[in-house]
Amino acid sequence: MLNDEEKLKIKAQTKLAIRDCGGQEAAVEATGRLERHQSLSDYGNAQMLNKYICIDSAIELDRFSGNARFAKLFASMNGGIFVPLPKGTAKGCLEIAAGKTAVEFGDVMVSLGAAIKDGEINQLEALDTVREIKEAMVALAGLAEEVKSKAKK
Repeated sequence: MLNDEEKLKIKAQTKLAIRDCGGQEAAVEATGRLERHQSLSDYGNAQMLNKYICIDSAIELDRFSGNARFAKLFASMNGGIFVPLPKGTAKGCLEIAAGKTAVEFGDVMVSLGAAIKDGEINQLEALDTVREIKEAMVALAGLAEEVKSKAKK
């Protein structure tokens, strides 16, 4: 069962997703099934904790706005991260993805090295290092997709 804090996070993302779509009218159109603007308003209303957006509508708003707010939120709420995969490939993309991955891994090592040099990792150092690790994970996922796309069929 979702706790109140999680419900409020979903409601906050709903408000932002509606804004990203260009307002309630555009968001209603994007969902394809909601008929009332009031439904979206209720989904974002912090006073109505037990009424929140359905997964299909959340996916449609993500797709329409192109920013994957709900995908990121749902992954985070379940202990993960959302890793968007690259769209299409072109000549040289594998090399670019490999280089980006190397750079991101280097950033992880620099951040981690700075964090552990005094023998302790403080909160700020941990946040910075975890952010760098997540960026490296995204780069690795992109590299994996490039490698798969280059495989002979």
